[in-house]
Order: sequence, then C-alpha cells, then structure tokens
Amino acid sequence: MNLHAANQNLSSKKVKRIIGIGAGPSNLSLAALSKGIPELQVQLLEKSAGPQWHPGMQIPDAELQVSFLKDLVTLVDPTNQYSFLSFLKDKKRIYRALVANRSRTSRMEFERYLEWVSKKLECVDYNVAALNVEFDGKQINIETSAERQSCDGVAIGTGLIPKTPDIPGMQRLGIHSSKYMTERDKMDFNGKTVAVVGGGQSGAEIVLDLLSTYGPSVNIQWINKRLIFLPLDDSPFVNEHFFPGYVDFFESLAQPIRGYLSKYFCHASDGISTSTLERLYEKCYDLHAVEEFPNVLNLHVATRMMNADAMASGIRLQTYNEVTQETDVLLCDHLFFATGYGFQKPSFIESLIPGELVIRSDRSIEWEGQDTSPIHIQNSSVEQFSLAEPNLSLLAWRSARILNSLNGKDHYELEESQAALNFSIPQPLNIREIAV
Repeated sequence: MNLHAANQNLSSKKVKRIIGIGAGPSNLSLAALSKGIPELQVQLLEKSAGPQWHPGMQIPDAELQVSFLKDLVTLVDPTNQYSFLSFLKDKKRIYRALVANRSRTSRMEFERYLEWVSKKLECVDYNVAALNVEFDGKQINIETSAERQSCDGVAIGTGLIPKTPDIPGMQRLGIHSSKYMTERDKMDFNGKTVAVVGGGQSGAEIVLDLLSTYGPSVNIQWINKRLIFLPLDDSPFVNEHFFPGYVDFFESLAQPIRGYLSKYFCHASDGISTSTLERLYEKCYDLHAVEEFPNVLNLHVATRMMNADAMASGIRLQTYNEVTQETDVLLCDHLFFATGYGFQKPSFIESLIPGELVIRSDRSIEWEGQDTSPIHIQNSSVEQFSLAEPNLSLLAWRSARILNSLNGKDHYELEESQAALNFSIPQPLNIREIAV
C-alpha cells in the first residue's frame, strides 16, 4: 500500500480517509464492512509484524466459545465476501466443514480466517506503531514509527491488555496466560509442579493442555477463587444479552444497576465451556482410575492468592480459603495466572484527549474536534456497554454502527432484533427493586 498516494486522497472531501489503529478483529471488521461504502477509505496500522490473534493462547484443540457465524461481517451483511463461510469456500473445505458438523470453530482456524481477511483487504500496514495523535484544526495527524500520516477520522482498536492481580510477587514470578504458548516450550515440566491461578476458560485450557501434553509427569495446583469451576452460561435467554437491543438497554441504566447486572450475569462470558469441563473431568478420571496417578491435579476452590515469594527451590504461594478461613502454603516450580484482560487508555491519545474518556453510544469519543474529525474507540468499556463489548457476538454490529456514524447516514440498516425478552424501561428503575 502506497501511503503517500493514500494521503493525496485527502484533497477530495468526497472520500473520508479513516485510519484504524490496531488490526485485530474489531478494526478488521470495520475495514471489511467499509468496502461497501464508497465515501469511506479505511487504512489500518498494526504494530505487530503480521496477522495474529492471541498467539499465546493458540492451544491445540481450543475452540471459540461462540458460533463461527459471529465473524467479522455476517450478522450485519450475510453476503459479504469477507465472511467465515467465504473463507471456507475459498480454502475449498466448506463441504468438509459441513460434514464435521461443528457449531464452533477452533481458535487456530479463526486466526487463519483473520489472516485471510487481512490479506484480502490489502489495507493493513504491519510493523507500524502509532506514537502520537494530534489535531491541527482541520485534520488529524498521526505520528507513527514509519512516517507522519493525516486523516479525517480515527478508529482505535488496540484491544485489551492482560490484567495482573494486585498480589505481592505475582507479576515478578508468574506468567500471564496471554504468554502461555510462547513460554511453554521453553520450560521443563517433567517432574515439576505447576500452579495455575484463575478458574475461567483460559485457566481451564492451560490445565487441560498440561494434562494432555505431560500427563502424570507434571503436578498441577489449580487455584480458583470461586466456589466451583462454573460453566459458561450459554442458555437461550441469557444469550439474548448479546443482542444489540440489550446493549442499548444496558447503557441507558444507572451505573449501580449496570454493575449489578454485569456481576449477576458474569458467567455468560466468564465461565468455562461445557465441552472443556467434560474433557477435563474425563482426563482426571483416566489419570486417577485407569492410569492410577491420583495426585496429578489438585483443585483449590474458594481460594485466593495472598502472595508469592521466590525460594531457592522454586516459588512459595500463600493462599486463603474463604470457606474454611484457613491459610495454606503451596510450593511450585512454575506459576501461570489466567486473570483476564482489561482496558487501558492508549498513550498515543493522551496529549490530545487528557483524562478520562467520555464515549458515546456510537463509540465516538467526546473531544473538541469531534464534529469534523471523529475518533472512535472499540472494546473499551464493559461498564458502559455490558459484557457483550469484548465478545465476538456483536463485533459486526458495533463496526456497522461506527461506519454509519462516520458516513453521516445509515449505510447499514441496524434494525432492532426480535428478542423474546423485553429490553425496555417503562419507568425509572431502582436497584433495590431487583430481586436476586
């Protein structure tokens, strides 16, 4: 892609040039859906060397927790050339995929789908990092690691960052799950004890991978602050919380009520897939009953970490059980923590928009140049837009909403989905009125 030639298009105001910072699923979706809007030209900048999606968690046999139809484009534009079905057709395996009868695809195949889309779009510049975003009163200027670029609008899609627990010693001695696969092959697990902190999907996948790869030669201490290893709530009515109408409903609520609902329905996005739980239990059964290795996996529920200390012989963990109210000490050789991800305001917009971001329903940020040079941000606030925000389920809908806003008119018709639940507020709602 010739960046200088793209910059020259700014002289014609018939076409708005939009620069997307980050080329993960959010901005790839934006770019793919923008191809149907001649008034918009979308260019993506990505600091990594090439297409990748959660490289540290590309564990063999790991699956998406949602349908493959929740891809970059399908739920907004089912005939779009960048759909997952188009990917299967292009790779000449759509019939085999049909016979496989899988409602979900593997995480590896989805990453290859994203790579396929990025290549077909021909609008992604890799190895280019955004350093600073400025405004000269007429247009937005972006200082990058390659060259200075100008545009009419920005779409930020840099994703979430790993969350490190505020526990003494954890960050220094442990490895976040986002780096699991990149670090696993460098480590020796034979005859070692591995502690895994976190009772969600990532923690479960790490434990299952260790059991499947190393079997009885490894001892695993799995630490979960919850009372049990809970399944993902994938039931029909709960899944309607991943409808566009619910997101709008959720945003209209007072913050205390939004917080209550997010906590109450957290297992709609933060549980373990039933298939993963079943495979884990079967593996535990085989190791215990068939292979007669009963102490390979040790489960610690209702248990939270207190601190981690380095010792000459490994790592010392102090834990506290919320039920028995007792402390315990565990020794391990390797420590992984699967404690999720969180939003962090990108440093490259701090000088332009200091302080806390105020984000509108169309994901545009309020700032002095918003009317002529909008800046949108994706996947930024679970607290404002519900648990659906970081999920793939509404990826295409959110991108289409941003594109409609950038275009100044509705190119995509985002009609209200026909939900069984009534997502409306007939009168002011008080959190005390909600029954638990």
